[in-house]
Amino acid sequence: MGQSMPHRSYSRRLPVKERFGAERSCDEWHRQTVWMGRRRAIGQAFGGYVSGTLVAMLLIGSFTGVGLALLGVPYGLLLSILAGLTELLPYLGPWISGTVSVLVALITVDPFKALQVILLFLLIQQIEGNVVIVVVLIGIDLLGIIGAILAAPVAAAIQILIVEVLAPAIRRALATPATG
Repeated sequence: MGQSMPHRSYSRRLPVKERFGAERSCDEWHRQTVWMGRRRAIGQAFGGYVSGTLVAMLLIGSFTGVGLALLGVPYGLLLSILAGLTELLPYLGPWISGTVSVLVALITVDPFKALQVILLFLLIQQIEGNVVIVVVLIGIDLLGIIGAILAAPVAAAIQILIVEVLAPAIRRALATPATG
């Protein structure tokens, strides 16, 4: 029974002093293996955080760009880049980019446009908190990390199609009286 496991038979052949050394190195190997597993888990968690943050930055920047373009706010591209970059700063980032965007709308257009930008940023933050997580998870489930990366532009493209194609078509259909 003891002979079926090679390390036991090897250990029995060693003198007592060497046997303890072998056991010590076995314990050391176990500790190193456990530590390597922990380091790998930490690395994966960090990598997941970084990739998730990059996806969030891309989504927020895309949604902000589309929203500001639809509202007709000048410098929408620059403001959307700012919104994406400030997404790196948890909690503070959206306030910074939102404040700058509202000030740009207030100075270059009018107070009503600034109010629309405030509503846009509130909507984007709600979307980020609820919908974006679902989209990214679906992307990860379908295509792994590539799906997570592609989820942002696909979601933005779907949003553009809904806002610019589907919604106007529905409005036109509702505006024309039904003939029958």
